[in-house]
Amino acid sequence: MARHGSVSLAARELGRSQPAVSLQLKNLTAAVGEPLYRRHRQGVTLTAAGEALLPHARALEHSLTGAARAVSELHGLERGQLAISASMTVAVYLLPAVLARFRTANPGVDLRLLTRNSEEVLDLLARGETEVGFVETELAETPPGLESHVYYRDEVVLAVKADHPLAGSGELPASRLEGMKVVTRESGSGTRHTAEQALQALGVTLGTALEASGIEAEKEAIVQGIGPGFISALAIRRELRAGLLQTVRVRDLHLSRKMVLLHPGRERCSAAVRAFLDFLGGAGGVAPGHG
Repeated sequence: MARHGSVSLAARELGRSQPAVSLQLKNLTAAVGEPLYRRHRQGVTLTAAGEALLPHARALEHSLTGAARAVSELHGLERGQLAISASMTVAVYLLPAVLARFRTANPGVDLRLLTRNSEEVLDLLARGETEVGFVETELAETPPGLESHVYYRDEVVLAVKADHPLAGSGELPASRLEGMKVVTRESGSGTRHTAEQALQALGVTLGTALEASGIEAEKEAIVQGIGPGFISALAIRRELRAGLLQTVRVRDLHLSRKMVLLHPGRERCSAAVRAFLDFLGGAGGVAPGHG
């Protein structure tokens, strides 16, 4: 509840009904003898008593998680839990196929995938709420206590609708793009920043046909012919196979980004996480489109 500021969202995360969680909170409040939270229009916030209790609740949560891991160790991978946090492109376009294969090989492992931005992924790892994380950028330095590996290299490509005048035009000089109105991601998008920085280095400035919030909105706008757009190659594989989109090569413009895997040292990982890391390192864990 403290993480979400909402009883209903906390209940959803726990897999319980809201009334059941509310009852437990009522019982806890009665046991403490002080109000632990206050309701307001935007949700709930902790009282001073709730804030004082929060570190102990987190410690208990970590202890219970550790106990569950210890039990799963005794049963090998007949049972186990694996919580993964990943940034949007990785979570939506990269991991589902990999997790489906891992699940087939390890049907007793319960999987949980949290979609967060890169900063939030690092925070979840630091708090021990997930043991495996994927981010879409190379880190200046690996956070303390974690190991990092480049798992996948994605390209940012210029995509156009199949009947766009640029489709099938071969390699273009970058100057051909000057002033072109494109579909772009929202301000703060890593994909947008990557493309703009590279084009500026070539002396090219783009116009905006549409600013779309989120990669799916951007992709659909390109498919509908609103304009070309720079987008993750990983995100448009189906549209390329279906002939809905084509990519256009731009001379001297090579845009790539690294998908980085983060996890604690193997000696501190659960059996499920160690199995997953071994799986990623083998043929079964090869990302779609690789290998």
